[in-house]
Amino acid sequence: MQSTRTELGPVRYNAAEEAFEAVVIFNTEHGEIRRPAHYPAPLTAPEALVRRGLLANAALADAGDNGLKSVLLEAAGPASATRAGPATDLFEKTKDFFAFVRNKAA
Repeated sequence: MQSTRTELGPVRYNAAEEAFEAVVIFNTEHGEIRRPAHYPAPLTAPEALVRRGLLANAALADAGDNGLKSVLLEAAGPASATRAGPATDLFEKTKDFFAFVRNKAA
């Protein structure tokens, strides 16, 4: 994966897991890739160590292409805005179903 910039979202401490958690955003030429990161460490761990651990955890998950991942692709132009995808198709089918039920109830 070629990353042009890497960002670390807000870091939280999960006391139940005794670990730090954050979302790491990899900005690539194809768009953003968001990976959840988990780094087991005590609450008193140095911030620099925690940041490196979270970034390394997300990079390993991305290199292995396993785990959760959210990808935000950049629009390719006007054609991509008019192209109907599966989500649009599902929305239209759901809307038609509720219109059908509403007409039957009336």
